[in-house]
Amino acid sequence: MAATTNSSWLYRQLFTNWKPFEVTYVTALLLLQVIAYIIAPDTVIGMISGVAGVICLVYGMKGRKISFNTENWSLWIFVNIANFCYWSILTFQTLTGDNTIGSLGANLSQVALQAALLFNAVYATKVWSSGEADNEGGTE
Repeated sequence: MAATTNSSWLYRQLFTNWKPFEVTYVTALLLLQVIAYIIAPDTVIGMISGVAGVICLVYGMKGRKISFNTENWSLWIFVNIANFCYWSILTFQTLTGDNTIGSLGANLSQVALQAALLFNAVYATKVWSSGEADNEGGTE
């Protein structure tokens, strides 16, 4: 989206300078959260938490001041891999009949969130290391 000189700070933070790839992958990550909820509903707050987490991290990757700046993306890759593995194991256990730890909906929602966080951390490593995140992803 092209920024106009009359745009407010909030508008520039939220909606300007998105690459088509970024729009596509953010949409896919958000849909992943919704699909996980549809397949195995847990709680609406759990789905909202997953969606909010994806949005927050994407704005961090873009270097937007509206979000925090979580630059140590390589550490996040490690954390996200560990979390993804953990929640995948819990989901597998639930699918195979061990329902003593959480519910399928809660576990599947977390797997979707951790996959989104891992992908975002890998992409953010590329963006931050190339300098694309300087100047808030192209906003002033």
